[in-house]
Amino acid sequence: MAREGKLVLLNLEGAVCEVATCQIGGCAAMSREGLKRELARVTEERTILKKATAYFARESQ
Repeated sequence: MAREGKLVLLNLEGAVCEVATCQIGGCAAMSREGLKRELARVTEERTILKKATAYFARESQ
């Protein structure tokens, strides 16, 4: 008999970004995938913010 678990991932602000029901043991793989997606999104946001900061720093001089 397979056991099921519930996986809830939160982003840095505490908002739910993913909820999934999975087989016990499979949750770890789903968690890693969710964390990889979140890391990619945050990394992209950081890159955009760095570019915007550089742009506005040049504009203010």
